[in-house]
Amino acid sequence: MGIDIIPQHEIILRLGLTLILAFVLGLERELKNQPAGLRTHILIGLGSCLLMILSVLVPEIYNSNINDPGRIAAQVVSGIWFLGAGAIIKMWLDTRGLTTAANIWATSAIWLCVWAGLYFAAITTTLLILLNLVLITKIKSRLITRTRFCTISLWFPKKWTSASSVYETIKTLPLIPMNKSIKEDGKNIHLTIVSKIKKSENIFEIQEQIKDITKIQKISISESVK
Repeated sequence: MGIDIIPQHEIILRLGLTLILAFVLGLERELKNQPAGLRTHILIGLGSCLLMILSVLVPEIYNSNINDPGRIAAQVVSGIWFLGAGAIIKMWLDTRGLTTAANIWATSAIWLCVWAGLYFAAITTTLLILLNLVLITKIKSRLITRTRFCTISLWFPKKWTSASSVYETIKTLPLIPMNKSIKEDGKNIHLTIVSKIKKSENIFEIQEQIKDITKIQKISISESVK
């Protein structure tokens, strides 16, 4: 089934250019440790581009009098809202599953193209997505330094010391505090601090330094890498 309105070389050009532009925008987000990084941007870009190609070609394939390329494009906006909501909900410290959600969404566009008989566009997009998921992951691991985070939870009696004095002591350690929360139950204080950890620092040594803070009853530290 041949369709001349968009030649095969033009499909490659549009999908390839989308890949390059999405890579540039995703790289900027990746370097700033945002949840939607390289792979997510590329998946969304390729899926959107493929859906637009599908929207233009389907009326030509089936000789339909309804030729409104904006119909599928409008649904793309709804899909992006779903993915964006996932990023907003989990943006506080870590986000998992966003790339998988984008992959499922982009894959649905591939299935639509297969159903419509646009086999070349579907196969080309699949190969580009595989390139994104496999090669981009290796590029990230070699060229982009992942950021280390730790969540420090401290419990201490309210009458013995103040949360502000403990927090000021924590700031003197090789940490970069980002967020903090304080809970009081009348007698005790529970202080939680989310911090970045410098690459060369050992989390076990940091724990020992925090233990030296007087009047700390209990300490808990968890580390994550993004």
